[in-house]
Amino acid sequence: IEDVVQCIKRWTAEVFSIFSSKRVLRVSNWPVCNVLGGRWASKSWIFITETLFEKTELSEAEREGIWWRNTKEYFS
Repeated sequence: IEDVVQCIKRWTAEVFSIFSSKRVLRVSNWPVCNVLGGRWASKSWIFITETLFEKTELSEAEREGIWWRNTKEYFS
């Protein structure tokens, strides 16, 4: 998992620098990701996402926004 985090963290940082955390939504292709990734693929991506949040030093409010609040506000 750490290899995946290292591979994509620069793109994650770039997304946050361009759009800010207020304009980012966390989305998933579950359950499709479990087809080739095994039954734990979805949980692995959740862990990867949280690890990326830590490495980019997002606040709890920013994380909450990305996990669900931004989506709620956008589609309300």
